Amino acid sequence: MPSKLTDRLKRILDEDRKVLSPQSERDLRKKLAAVLSQYFPIDQRKLHIRVVRTNYQTSYELTAEMPIKKSELDKEK
Repeated sequence: MPSKLTDRLKRILDEDRKVLSPQSERDLRKKLAAVLSQYFPIDQRKLHIRVVRTNYQTSYELTAEMPIKKSELDKEK
């Protein structure tokens, strides 16, 4: 079980690796949610994104987590 210190260190490292400002991250989240909601029934409030530097800060990674309502997907079949 991770300790509070380990969790805090992970959060600090995540913050250090961030690429976007908080405002840019909010704008990106809104735009991604608008596009993704055209294809999937998602809860935009639960969309989480991260853009971080990887590989010793030589490349970037975008991660998006979003719950998709399965019942809505079944209706489209």
